[in-house]
Amino acid sequence: MQFRLLGPLQMVVDGETRSLSSPGEKAVLALLLLAAGRVLTRETLVDALWGDDLPANPANALQGRISRLRHALEGIGVPGTLVAAQGPGYIAAVDRDQVDAHRFAGLVQQA
Repeated sequence: MQFRLLGPLQMVVDGETRSLSSPGEKAVLALLLLAAGRVLTRETLVDALWGDDLPANPANALQGRISRLRHALEGIGVPGTLVAAQGPGYIAAVDRDQVDAHRFAGLVQQA
């Protein structure tokens, strides 16, 4: 499985390109993939997703968005367990080499 962040957010599953339709789920997935292998705290995610325009209950809003993301991922053939709750936040349980932006940065550093 590969994740594309350079350009439109897409996933390659079994050789087929898949994407999410909801901008909200795309945003949270992109944030988690940019930090692949690292936990992003709930506070960091809330700030990045809503900034100063916070929903009435930010913790519940984030939990709902994560739940919808997991469901959407499963709908396109990506295990919902890819997004895991861990300690104070959430993590994208993927190897950084599965994310094009991280592969690109690594290749630039090697050059």
